[in-house]
Amino acid sequence: MKIAHLIDAISDSGVTRVVRTLTRTMTAQGDDALLLMCRDPLNLNPDDDVSDYIKLPLGETDQRSKLFGSRVRDMRYAVQDSKVLDLWMQENGVDFVFIHGLVALRFHHTTSPHAIVAHSTKSKMLLPGRWSPFRWAFQRLYRKVYTGHPIVAVSEGVRRDLIENFGVTEDNSKAIYNPFDRDVIRKLAEQTPSDIPSRPYFVAAGRAVRAKRFDIMIRAFAKSGIKADLIIIGQGRKFGRYKRLAKRLDVGERVIFLGFRDNPYPYFKFACAMILSSDYEGYPSGLVEALICGTPVVSTDCPSGPSEALTGSLAAYLAPVGDVNALAAKIQKVAHTPYDYPEPYLDVFDPQRIANAYKEFAKSFASR
Repeated sequence: MKIAHLIDAISDSGVTRVVRTLTRTMTAQGDDALLLMCRDPLNLNPDDDVSDYIKLPLGETDQRSKLFGSRVRDMRYAVQDSKVLDLWMQENGVDFVFIHGLVALRFHHTTSPHAIVAHSTKSKMLLPGRWSPFRWAFQRLYRKVYTGHPIVAVSEGVRRDLIENFGVTEDNSKAIYNPFDRDVIRKLAEQTPSDIPSRPYFVAAGRAVRAKRFDIMIRAFAKSGIKADLIIIGQGRKFGRYKRLAKRLDVGERVIFLGFRDNPYPYFKFACAMILSSDYEGYPSGLVEALICGTPVVSTDCPSGPSEALTGSLAAYLAPVGDVNALAAKIQKVAHTPYDYPEPYLDVFDPQRIANAYKEFAKSFASR
């Protein structure tokens, strides 16, 4: 089969890393796999090679009506955009396309063999709060995107959320974890940047978006009383606010904001532990990457992903979402009682296994 993976744009995002790993693994297995994007690459280094990736000929989209939010606007033009995708697949002999992330809003009218790949807990991302009077209206709107389509979810938690909130069926959906190349990650982790701290430190990574709840993390770190630093890798305008918060809590000198790093793995490897404080995820890449680097993780028990990785006795390193005191206690626990993550548990993220699962899923739905 000739398979395409469609994303919004190549960037420094986790979705880009996942899709690149998938297409490269499929190509190495002798398959014809393409990475297709809607827009020009974003936030990449000048030396990052994007020559192997194809831009879908959608024309000018920035002239579209500004009267609607971007998500609703994408859905308004879904019939038009889906026709472009269908024609491109016919002209290029593509047998199946996986539509990743919120790009599904633009292409849910496609008539070509396809599946939507959900990378996050959609009810948390797309719907207003549970008691909002508008929740039912948005739920009805987005059910049109996900109902009736084959669905790949990056965790079982994401899959259950789609079934419970968006009309996805058991038969039409499958949880397939994201691929992580352990050899590549561990090789990159061997590098030693000049700004690796000499003091013991904890690490966190991600963009400064509300769902990551770096405010909860900084408060829990301050409350834990641990004599170590906290390094935060990532970028975003809200980090200025978090710097001021750290200063107010008297940990300003110990919370270090490094900004974006092309290779975060050495910082993961040499950390005492990684801290995740999210309100929701899909399956957090940083969690898996830290475990691959041999670094334990403490996390909120958010939907979805952490509880699928930290099982059995390791569930003791999960804290309720939004609970500063509980997360502080877990930071103390991992500082005093770190753990070694069993290597066989990481086999579920093997790129060869994941690529085969995607191909099997495509074959099962291509002829329907």
